[in-house]
Amino acid sequence: MTGPYTLGGQPIDRMARQYVRHLGAHKEVEDALGFTEPTDREEATEVVLAALTGCINTAVSASAVARGIELSRLETRVSIAWDPFVFLHLRDADEGGRLVNQFRDLKVELVVEGQDLTEEDRIYLRRSVRRSAVFNLLTLGHASEPVVEVV
Repeated sequence: MTGPYTLGGQPIDRMARQYVRHLGAHKEVEDALGFTEPTDREEATEVVLAALTGCINTAVSASAVARGIELSRLETRVSIAWDPFVFLHLRDADEGGRLVNQFRDLKVELVVEGQDLTEEDRIYLRRSVRRSAVFNLLTLGHASEPVVEVV
């Protein structure tokens, strides 16, 4: 849920919208885990990368408007290499008191088109990716300790 914020001087504080998404794994993985009638579902990591792409598009588009840059095309591609050894229990999740990073560096690529775009515009648009909330969430350290409630 997103906490209260202000948009254009207007306070916004409302309950988060609720959606139902059926996430899982590739059909073969669900089959190996013993799922009954496995379905080829969107993986959570794929959804996170799609959300990142959407958030970057919004941040870059808003930045372009704020700077007076007119874009005729914006294409965002994100990818990340994943080592599944922790997920598959072939490696501990913690080593030496630190959580094992299962991923390599996040790759973000923008393709932009517009009339009279300059090198300065390119640099500005690259930096505007940092305005994406999801980019911030994924690339900066945010402490979290899961809570498990046994009922």
